[in-house]
Amino acid sequence: MKPPEVGRNEDARDELLDSEQAETIIGYLERYKRASRDHVLVAIRWHTGIRLGSLGAIDLDDYEPEEQCFWLRHRPETGPPLKNQQPAERAIALDDYYCDVLDEYIRFHRHDVADEHGRQPLVTSDQGRLSASQIRTEIYRLTQPCIVGHCPHDRKPMDCEAREYEHYSECPSSLSPHTIRRSAITHQLREGVPERIVSDRCDVSSEGLEHHYDRRTDRMKMEQRRDFIE
Repeated sequence: MKPPEVGRNEDARDELLDSEQAETIIGYLERYKRASRDHVLVAIRWHTGIRLGSLGAIDLDDYEPEEQCFWLRHRPETGPPLKNQQPAERAIALDDYYCDVLDEYIRFHRHDVADEHGRQPLVTSDQGRLSASQIRTEIYRLTQPCIVGHCPHDRKPMDCEAREYEHYSECPSSLSPHTIRRSAITHQLREGVPERIVSDRCDVSSEGLEHHYDRRTDRMKMEQRRDFIE
């Protein structure tokens, strides 16, 4: 079994993908690879802040386009478990744009395959369900800056070892999946989403939110509180 890639960014608690960078990556995928698997992996994780394993655990039937949501369900006997097990089961609301992306992905790009347990994954390869290590690898690749622009390290992409499979995390500027989750959570908080809502949506305790995910400054928190009392 191939161990998961763990890059030098995995424990960098203060590293963030800011909203402008995220919009640049998603905008590039929107223009050149709309509704592709790449587009889904980045856009859905940025929009929801869910864990890498949670995305891989979603089945096609867990997505409800008319209700504009998908369900996270803990089914360890037949597939990837949710980290916090049954208490982590919940529905995740999706905005119009992200539903449109998912609808097109399912219609035009999703491989019509089942996994070894007969379940139909939402996000697939031609072999079945994407593993956590496969999703991790793709996130490292898709956050390399040369994907959407110029290399800040004066490397030529055609000659760069970090552009080769199993070496994507070696790019000094690529980001780990956990960094995307932390950045998405911080973005929601900066946008004024109440902490309780973010806690429930992203399955993280209030204590965990404060110590591991919330990268707002004290001044930013003060100004956001001011909006509620003025």
